[in-house]
Amino acid sequence: MILYKSIALVLGILIGSLSWSNDAPINVNESLNSESRLDKSVMDKLLSLGDINHSDFGIKNGCIKTNRIRSIDFIDDRTAYLDIGRGRQVVLNLANRCLGIKARGFIQKTRTNRLCARFDSLEVIDSGMRCRIQSLEPHITLDTHD
Repeated sequence: MILYKSIALVLGILIGSLSWSNDAPINVNESLNSESRLDKSVMDKLLSLGDINHSDFGIKNGCIKTNRIRSIDFIDDRTAYLDIGRGRQVVLNLANRCLGIKARGFIQKTRTNRLCARFDSLEVIDSGMRCRIQSLEPHITLDTHD
């Protein structure tokens, strides 16, 4: 669900940034300039997002083995990036805002050697607040310089 919202947001930004001008006629047969090729490359990458295999990121049935996680870095009180090695990251989203988790740190609360969405939680150090993990999704960038 979050992946589709992200795609819709990026598409909205791309479409919203298009500008039409009445100053000069458009030549349909004109070859693509570098900006148009860049836009096409980004669009190709956006369309390929539906083909992403979660297991390539170690995510199976909404869970990831804890031994694959090298680090967990919170960017705010609801979202973190999990470094899983080989230049790959997983986005961890909490079910609700978890005050202080970024500033104070956390303790993983898992029942097994896996970190699972909907079942496991993180506990904020010094407050005892438990924050349930809502989702684990591959972190995809739209880097067009590859």
